[in-house]
Amino acid sequence: MAGNNLIKQYFRWLPTQLGMFNKGAFLHQINAIYPDDIFLVSFPKSGNTWLRFIIANLISNKEITFKNIDEFVPDCYTSHQIIDSKKSKRIIKSHNTYFKYYPKSIYIYRDYRDVLVSYYLYQTALNHFNGSIDEFITSKALNTPFNSWKTHLKNALNQQQQHPETILLIAYEELLQNPHNIIKQIIEFCNITPVQAIEDVIKKSEFNHLKAIENKDEGNFKQQTGQSFFRNGKAGNWQKHLTNTTLNTLQQDHELVNLMHQLGYYF
Repeated sequence: MAGNNLIKQYFRWLPTQLGMFNKGAFLHQINAIYPDDIFLVSFPKSGNTWLRFIIANLISNKEITFKNIDEFVPDCYTSHQIIDSKKSKRIIKSHNTYFKYYPKSIYIYRDYRDVLVSYYLYQTALNHFNGSIDEFITSKALNTPFNSWKTHLKNALNQQQQHPETILLIAYEELLQNPHNIIKQIIEFCNITPVQAIEDVIKKSEFNHLKAIENKDEGNFKQQTGQSFFRNGKAGNWQKHLTNTTLNTLQQDHELVNLMHQLGYYF
C-alpha cells in the first residue's frame, strides 16, 4: 500500500509543479481535496486524538475504537486509501498547518507546558528519548516535522484573523471544562447531524472510558509500550513534572511567553 502511494506521488509531482494537480492533495498524498473537506489540525499531543473520538461519536452509533477510528476521522498519514475512497463529508486528521489548502479546519490547541510534558512522556514510552525533562527541552527529540509550537499556533491565529469563516479554534482546556458548548460549536461549524445526544457523546469520550476501550482494544501505542495513549487528560499537569530549571528556560523565550499570554496561559 505504501509503495503504491509513493508511485502515485511520483506521477503527481510534475502536474503539481505545473499547477494541474492540487498541491494540498499532493502534500497529503491523497487524490484530491474536496470543497466540503474539513481538516482536524493540532500540534502533536494537543488533543487531536481525543477530538477525533468525539467527532466519530457524533457521526456514528458504533463503538469507536483505535481499530475503527480511521473509518470516521481518518489520519492523513496512515489512511490514504480510506480518505480516497470517500468523496464527500470527510473530516481528516492532520498536524500540518496547510491552511491555504484546507476548505475548513478545526484547530485544537493546548497549554504548551502540558504539551511538553505529554510529548516527553510519549517519546520516553516509545524509547525515542532517555533522559530528564530538562534535557528533553533542549534535545533534538523535541523537534517535530510540523515546525515549532510557536509557529504552529501563529499560523492558526493568522488564518483566524484573515479567514475566520474557515477555521474553528478550540482550547483543550475549554473542551475539558465546557464540552457541551464546544461540541455544539463543532456541530454547527461542520454542519453535522448528530446520531447521538451530546450528553452520550461526552460520556463516551471521557478519558476513563477511552482508556477502558484502549485496554480492551489495544491500539498500536498500547501494543508497543504497554502504556495507555490516553493518560489523565487533565489541564495543568505540567505542575507535577516541570522543574524550575525547565520553567526558567521557557520564560527566557519572550516570544513564547507573549504567545502563551495571548492565549490565556500565564507563568
